[in-house]
Order: sequence, then C-alpha cells, then structure tokens
Amino acid sequence: MGMTVNEYLITTRITYAKELLKFSDQSVAKIAEICGIPHVSHFISIFKSREGQTPLAYRKDWRDIPPLRN
Repeated sequence: MGMTVNEYLITTRITYAKELLKFSDQSVAKIAEICGIPHVSHFISIFKSREGQTPLAYRKDWRDIPPLRN
C-alpha cells in the first residue's frame, strides 16, 4: 500500500474521527477514545498535523458549509 502499518493505522483513525466529527455530537475526548487514541492532547496534535486544524475547528468548518440546492 506504500505506507507503514503505523501510518495506515493513524490515517484510518483520523478518517474515522473526521466522520464522527461531522455526523455525531460526541466530544473530542470521546472521539479520540473511540478511535483508539486514549490521550486527547495527542489526538488533537495528530489531527492538527494532518488536517491543518484542530478537531473542533474541523467540526465547525464542516457544519458551517451550506447545503447544496437544486
């Protein structure tokens, strides 16, 4: 797949976290736990390094996008 096992796990966890941030009202701490990263500060650091913003900013930006209209 062109990446290490650790890189694959982190990518998978962040992808799942993004879905939870978009579609649930779980806290960031709970999402970190669900995704297998028990320390919320570490989760926030990893998320920010990969996505360029904190999980809360990601959630806010995603929810502020107006729905598509036909």
